[in-house]
Amino acid sequence: MPDGQSVGARRLVGNFGWLAGGEVASRAVGFVIALYLARTLGAASYGAIGIALALAAFLAIGVRAGTAPAAIREVARDPGAVPDLLGRLLTLRLALAGLAIAGVAAALPWLAPTLSAPGVLILLYCLGLVPEALSVGWAYRGLERMDVVAGARVLERTVVLLALVALVGTGEQLLRVPVIEGAAALGVALWMMARLRREYPGLGLRFEPASWRPLLAEGLPVGLTMGLRMLYTNG
Repeated sequence: MPDGQSVGARRLVGNFGWLAGGEVASRAVGFVIALYLARTLGAASYGAIGIALALAAFLAIGVRAGTAPAAIREVARDPGAVPDLLGRLLTLRLALAGLAIAGVAAALPWLAPTLSAPGVLILLYCLGLVPEALSVGWAYRGLERMDVVAGARVLERTVVLLALVALVGTGEQLLRVPVIEGAAALGVALWMMARLRREYPGLGLRFEPASWRPLLAEGLPVGLTMGLRMLYTNG
């Protein structure tokens, strides 16, 4: 009978393999998506997508607010903490996503000409902050279920690629791109949530602003660090 050390080693290697394989596969599909959009949309439209995506990526850091590492740690220590953490964490992230989207919508008259991108495109990509807020990948990481994390990422990218090939054929269909990406991300987020609910039947959102403070106190320095790293890496 294998001892605990050998089981732990196999689990570590398996999780590493799932994450590495998922990352390689999702990036490969993402590269194909980039090539397809660049050839289909043209330089101007593809550049506008890049700008809108960059803005949404920076805002997503604020939506996550650096809370994932602490949540992963707590779930790893006590898997039974998932319902409580999810109830508090997702409402916090949804509130932050709502503030970010409202801020972008209010600033569109200035943002669109400044970034040289269509305002509707920017707003549609920022609506993708909602599935970002609903993501429960942190829970599966804490549970050491990296197969679900990797599979969800590859599934999302694959669905996006197939939908783009089927529905986007010219630059005039530019606005379909963020709709497809947002719908795929939302679908995968809801699928992961439903799967997690089967394991934790009591899952549900809890609007308790008083419980957000400790989450933000630990998470904001992490989020700031991630934002600075992205700014340094991507400009």
